[in-house]
Amino acid sequence: MPGVSLKNIWKKYGGVEAVKGVSFDCQKGQFFCLLGPSGAGKTSILKMTAGVEEVTSGEIYIEDRLVNDVKPQERDIAMMFENYALYPHLTVFGNMASPLSSHIRKAKYSSNEIGKIIRETARLLSIEELLDRYPRQLSGGQKQRAALGRALVRKPSVFLLDEPISHLDAKLRHNMRTELKKIHEEVGVSLIYATPDQLEAISMADVIAVINKGEIQQIGTPEEVFDHPANEFVAGFIGEPPMNLFSCSLRKKTGELFLRIGDFELMLSQEVKKKLEEQMVSDEIKAGIRPTNLHVTKRKKDKNSIGTEIYVFEPLGRYSIATARVNNILLKIKIRGHFEATEGEQVWLNFDTNKFHFFETKSGSAIVT
Repeated sequence: MPGVSLKNIWKKYGGVEAVKGVSFDCQKGQFFCLLGPSGAGKTSILKMTAGVEEVTSGEIYIEDRLVNDVKPQERDIAMMFENYALYPHLTVFGNMASPLSSHIRKAKYSSNEIGKIIRETARLLSIEELLDRYPRQLSGGQKQRAALGRALVRKPSVFLLDEPISHLDAKLRHNMRTELKKIHEEVGVSLIYATPDQLEAISMADVIAVINKGEIQQIGTPEEVFDHPANEFVAGFIGEPPMNLFSCSLRKKTGELFLRIGDFELMLSQEVKKKLEEQMVSDEIKAGIRPTNLHVTKRKKDKNSIGTEIYVFEPLGRYSIATARVNNILLKIKIRGHFEATEGEQVWLNFDTNKFHFFETKSGSAIVT
């Protein structure tokens, strides 16, 4: 059963359409991620779901209940933004107690019950020793946990997180990704998580909705959006480094199908040839290939090897990123293991031609992926 359903949601600010016909289901207990760049409409979607902003048109359901006209405090939703907004004059205990002490809930809980709930939540978040501290005495990661605890004590049916860890340093972000995933599994609440970071989405989410300019581009599991992007935007947004995308043309010759990149030609496999012919694509298309499906060698490997030179070489420990120039196209290659190269060095670039993705030139929609 869906924990949250959005049906054809639109949001306009004056003449600006921030959200355009968005529909999706976050199943009960699911970790659902809204992934997109800044200004894509993620925060507007969360605010409309929480009820702090009105819906221009469309319907929002929480566990089959239409909530368009339901007040925020009556939606059984907890929301946490990037800025934690902890009360500076209250300790961590006081901040976590504040939702349970509000005029809506204070009759429901005794002081002993509030203390028990806070201690249980603090234990879950490993912040028991912080309960007597004030926000000014906390690190960024500790503030994040305190704000998370304040939201969790309410035991909402839906939890909304808006870029909660984007401003933390790399090590803290890594640790908090692990913690958030673990906490979600233990609590089992429906969770909608907004982020511009594709690594956060892929590592934590059960389902990802990729959004751009207020429109959903694709909804699927992390594997689906990575391996089978619905369009050029998704292909270029997901992956680190992102997919190499470039204009090219198709050419038939002696019963084979060739991909022409500037002055170079690559013979495509029979499997890819069949898929392209079934789609009846035009000769001018866009191609994409992941950096992991390109390989650099010091010697020519086969007839699909292209001679080129290293434009930039970045050793990063367990792997390296090489950028090679083919005509005027810069292609990134992810090289695992030990490999040494210098800028300007002549090398051979080898393509895994079964791993190409193809997109329509005008619409950007996937043809073969």
